[in-house]
Amino acid sequence: MPPISRIKNYLRRLRPEDSGQFQGSRDSKSAKPTAFIHLPKTGAAALSSYLRKKLNVTNALIISSRRELAFMRDDELAQHDFFVVHTNAMILRRLPECHKITLLRDPLARVLACYITSRNDPRDTVMARQARQLSLFEFVSSDHPTISAAIENVQVKRLILDLSHAEQAQSQLLSRLSSEELIDRARDSLDQLDAVGRLENMKIMLKQLRDLYALDTTEDFQFPNANVQDVDTDSVDKRVKRVIRQRTKLDQLLYEEVRARFG
Repeated sequence: MPPISRIKNYLRRLRPEDSGQFQGSRDSKSAKPTAFIHLPKTGAAALSSYLRKKLNVTNALIISSRRELAFMRDDELAQHDFFVVHTNAMILRRLPECHKITLLRDPLARVLACYITSRNDPRDTVMARQARQLSLFEFVSSDHPTISAAIENVQVKRLILDLSHAEQAQSQLLSRLSSEELIDRARDSLDQLDAVGRLENMKIMLKQLRDLYALDTTEDFQFPNANVQDVDTDSVDKRVKRVIRQRTKLDQLLYEEVRARFG
């Protein structure tokens, strides 16, 4: 694979007037790509879509797995101005000149949203079938690998940078790391991001984006689905809450740290 210097040199040569992609209220400091680390069931899809429109993005790339990223050369990556990353944050090593952002969510609400949206998903996926067949307590208690992968400290694991290249090696490494090592690596990732927000405090997140991209306003942002934030955690059975908290301990630690550091 070509050295990382190729993408750096390409981005240095790429001028706004040549690309035609940087328009509107942004100034020159934002004339570089964005890497949006998409954490599932956090409201990230709506925010990512909004930001792409706000920034007049012309060539976005959605990266769903590390495998597809491995087959892309640095010069191919450099042709894109927005990356929606559905895999872990390892991609940031390939995109050193990007604005890097992510959005977190309260772990309890995120797991509940995972169950609700999966249960209502009309597709015949493993997750949808499991959610329709199981009660909420059965779902959050299940050791089915698909469910475990969707609820157990997902936000921490997605934000870890230092992973090996093979998918199998990745899962093996995660299983070998202690809780302290996992949370420390996620914290290291946060230090490399330019904007970190919480779904529960979008006002602060939008302010970060206004400042980062020199936008005139972000007051026009709205979730297309009003129910995105309306997950009733108060009425949930105590047994369900207990199991979720047990399976998301690291996510809760990270979430509280983000609250303390960023608002």
